[in-house]
Amino acid sequence: MSETPANTNSPQQTATTQTTAEQAVNSMPEFIVIWANYGSVNKSVDVTCIVQALVTELLAKGEPVKFKVSNDHMGCNPDKAVNKSFAIQFNYQGQNYSLAAMEGEEVDLSLVAPTINVLGAVYGCSKGCFDVTAKVSALLDSVGPTRIFADNATFGDPCKGVKKSFSVRYAIGETIYTRTCKEDESVELAAS
Repeated sequence: MSETPANTNSPQQTATTQTTAEQAVNSMPEFIVIWANYGSVNKSVDVTCIVQALVTELLAKGEPVKFKVSNDHMGCNPDKAVNKSFAIQFNYQGQNYSLAAMEGEEVDLSLVAPTINVLGAVYGCSKGCFDVTAKVSALLDSVGPTRIFADNATFGDPCKGVKKSFSVRYAIGETIYTRTCKEDESVELAAS
């Protein structure tokens, strides 16, 4: 009497597996990378497609959306021998978030929290200042408190040879906050 081995790849089983994989992809949270940049003040590159692919891969595996900011993960080294930064704006289930991190830090996009909305930011002195609202927004870490270091390397030098100050006005929900510091100091953007 001979036995017939069980067919482990029957068409019915394969179809079920494909449907299950399709359902898993369709049930992933809506997570869209609007833009992502990686680099230094002198040279940065758009890494939107690379980060979107990384996010999609992590979600498909059912893993948290977190990764280390590195040349390997960003797929390039836009400015050799310089510490680089990473900034991202993404949409998660209909809500926009922003986040920034330095090279070597771990980014966890699955810990999204209420967005800090920068209303205005300036850096300079009485003789002249720069509107740095967009720069602060790019540096912003919506996952928790963000420390912004106010110096010429971060914001440029609007008045050479003169001590400058930094001021930022931001909102978390309906509450508006203001933080100010001197050049070469830092402020923390938080709900307090």
